[in-house]
Amino acid sequence: MEGKLVPQDETEGRAEVLLEQIQKEKLKLYEEGKLKKKDLEHSTIFKGEDNKYYEKIGKNVICIDEEIPFEIPKNWRWVRMGQIADLYTGNSINEQEKKAQYMNTEGIPYIGTKDVGFDGKVLYQNGVAIPKKHLSLFKKAYSNSILMCIEGGSAGRKITLIDKTVCFGNKLCCITSYYEKIKNLFYYLQSPMFFEIFNQNKNGIIGGVSVNNLKNLIVPLPPLAEQQRIIESIDAIFRCIEN
Repeated sequence: MEGKLVPQDETEGRAEVLLEQIQKEKLKLYEEGKLKKKDLEHSTIFKGEDNKYYEKIGKNVICIDEEIPFEIPKNWRWVRMGQIADLYTGNSINEQEKKAQYMNTEGIPYIGTKDVGFDGKVLYQNGVAIPKKHLSLFKKAYSNSILMCIEGGSAGRKITLIDKTVCFGNKLCCITSYYEKIKNLFYYLQSPMFFEIFNQNKNGIIGGVSVNNLKNLIVPLPPLAEQQRIIESIDAIFRCIEN
């Protein structure tokens, strides 16, 4: 599916405003001890007078024209995914440990790649849960976060937006944005354009993209109001398909 989903509206502002809000939120999290100083570092991607794209990192400016997959509206911006979202993988559990401590017990659901369908549906009640006394040993993905498989045969193909807090496996990457409209990013990560970029960055014997490389991939960032209209438009399309 391709094409313009919503008409452009200059009154909705520019993506720079959203980037400023994101940076303020990251500074707040840093002051609360939830982010490291290096997490505040960011680059600026812009189009030069020669119509090529450049990235400014500190005092250095480099041409990144070959990384740009398509043109975006003037009030949008290209950003590195790690600039607008926190990304981290989960924890693995071996079968012996799983059966002894985490099967048929009460706690937060633990989901692996096999529990995420290619249609985005999640099997939360799979018989595996992390009890309260062991929660400190596991990373958590909170409701309204993206979980994406980044390793193995399902890498880049299994992705979901969870609606409850879970613990999760090490082949899944949690993506949680520093602003509220994560669903726009969720939809973009399912696009053919992003899937091609993802595949170009795969490496290793079993095929995967590391968290650091994923953070470094560029994504388009529309103004917040336009993101909402894009989300509503795509949601409406999916409702029509389902009906």
